[in-house]
Amino acid sequence: MRMNDSAGLILLVNAAATWMMTGVIWLVQVLVYPNFRLVPPEAYPAYEAAHISGITLLVGPLMLAEAISSAWLLGERPASVPAWIPLAGLACVLVVWAVTLCINAPQHSLLSLGFRADVHSALVTSNWIRTAVWSAHSLLTAGMIWLVLPRG
Repeated sequence: MRMNDSAGLILLVNAAATWMMTGVIWLVQVLVYPNFRLVPPEAYPAYEAAHISGITLLVGPLMLAEAISSAWLLGERPASVPAWIPLAGLACVLVVWAVTLCINAPQHSLLSLGFRADVHSALVTSNWIRTAVWSAHSLLTAGMIWLVLPRG
């Protein structure tokens, strides 16, 4: 892969954004979300608001970069990468966005009113979907990079 190769550059952007988001989601899954239960009830709404604003600043640009580069790879992929791999990658992105918008965002909206153990438990459980899907997308991007590396 040459660095001036636009398909290679798109793949590198996609891999970087995907791998960063995979690291973030694992940190959120095993540390951040479980520790929500440790926040005192009177401080919880402010804590949740701070979490949402802070995490959005971090993940918003990364999720956009991942989504755009995933879609772009469908039309402009390295020649050695079969079309099904970026298609599967884009499917991962769509699942993550759907779970984020349809499941996790409403859970965070409920938690913004105050901590509820049932909603918190559902958030931790449903977030495993995003954790698994981002991990799968990371493997797909690693596979694409392996396919473009020179052999010899």
